[in-house]
Amino acid sequence: MNKKSKSRNETIVVNDHQIAVKVWCASCQYKELSRAVTLRRCTKHCKNVKPTDCCKSWEMSEQLQMAGASLGVVRDMKTKEVLF
Repeated sequence: MNKKSKSRNETIVVNDHQIAVKVWCASCQYKELSRAVTLRRCTKHCKNVKPTDCCKSWEMSEQLQMAGASLGVVRDMKTKEVLF
């Protein structure tokens, strides 16, 4: 993961598969959403946060680390033949 750009208090990093990810609470592995998705909590700091907040202990979530990885194949639904 390497830093790509920084502008307007916004930092963007690139994962291993060359997908750009913004550094903020919405993309952090420590975020926790309520069932109604109305509250967002940071599990590391135990406080409510906004999606655009950011702190020094930000870490990319596992889903975003895997974004762009080709881990499957596309099959025809009828014939089950691999298309690509």
